[in-house]
Amino acid sequence: MKLQVKTSDKEAGKTLRDFLKNTLRISSNLLIRLKKEENGIQINGEHKTVRYVLQPGDLLTISEPENQTSDAIVATKMPLEILYEDDQIVVVNKAPFVPTHPSHRHYTDSLANGLMYYYQNQKIDFVFRACNRLDKNTSGVVLVAKTQFAAAHITRQIRAHQVQKKYIAILDGILPKTQGTIETYLRRKQESIILREVCAQQDPGSLYAKTDYVVLTSSPTHSMVCAEPVTGRTHQLRVHFSWMGAPITADTLYGSQCTGFPRQALHASQLTIRHPLTQQTQTFMAPLPEDLCSLAKTLGLSFPE
Repeated sequence: MKLQVKTSDKEAGKTLRDFLKNTLRISSNLLIRLKKEENGIQINGEHKTVRYVLQPGDLLTISEPENQTSDAIVATKMPLEILYEDDQIVVVNKAPFVPTHPSHRHYTDSLANGLMYYYQNQKIDFVFRACNRLDKNTSGVVLVAKTQFAAAHITRQIRAHQVQKKYIAILDGILPKTQGTIETYLRRKQESIILREVCAQQDPGSLYAKTDYVVLTSSPTHSMVCAEPVTGRTHQLRVHFSWMGAPITADTLYGSQCTGFPRQALHASQLTIRHPLTQQTQTFMAPLPEDLCSLAKTLGLSFPE
């Protein structure tokens, strides 16, 4: 995979190392690998060392190491809703009941399998690098990096809490405020590898978790909220709303009494990042799926404008 950048007057005078590390934010590991490649880093079609001083209009070409592909992932034809795609990233609106990654129970029917088929059909080598992960039954925005450069860049944004995620959830019950913040500590529930629970800060394995929310609409028995997990803990939204006495509808793992809907009523509606190459802020949005629209209507929830 090749990445090409034309330098501007602003970058002139910087060393190539400075530009790669501080402007493009290439990781140290990737930079080491690129330096070992014969044509890993080129300026105007010629190999240059990282000590090279950039000139206005220089064309920088970065060629990532070849022969990288997720060979272990079986290519499976499936419907895919591509929200956005360029040379660095692909953003998909994941359908409910589709796992993000393959597993021993879902070896051929994950999003990774579908994307592998999508790129094999175009004769493009592809490594599946999901930058955010959704539970199998949660629908919505999943961002996949197509290059090591993009993966490293977005991972740093996530660790620095610079990626904004928003979810739409339908809840059993009414929250005490129309908007607010939930702050707790979470840990894995004892004797379970799946469940999480609210705990005290001093408890072993505790992790700080923060969720902002706004109530979009409500009926006498249910609410629809827009939730932003400021931290990204496992099952954070599911645990937080259950702890508030309003579990996500049909999330029977965390206290919902609704058994007539086949999945938890949770949708990843929006993801905002800084593009790894352009550094421009980009927001990707996935509309509420038909099953949640139908559920909301059944529960008497009117849609906000």
